[in-house]
Amino acid sequence: MHLEKEIKFRLKDPEAVRRMLQGMGADFQGGGFEENLVFDTPDRSLFASGTLLRLRRWHGATLTLKKRP
Repeated sequence: MHLEKEIKFRLKDPEAVRRMLQGMGADFQGGGFEENLVFDTPDRSLFASGTLLRLRRWHGATLTLKKRP
């Protein structure tokens, strides 16, 4: 089974991070907007069980299901 961990950070100085990445040889590939559509049953049973069913759209589409371990 594939396990995924996603960590997000709030940056005080995004430009400093950009310069650091460029200094390491990274190349900006472009930006965009990621749309996330979350689905549930009418009684919200997925949410109640700690489950997230999401359609993520950006350069195609990915359907994800996240559950508590």
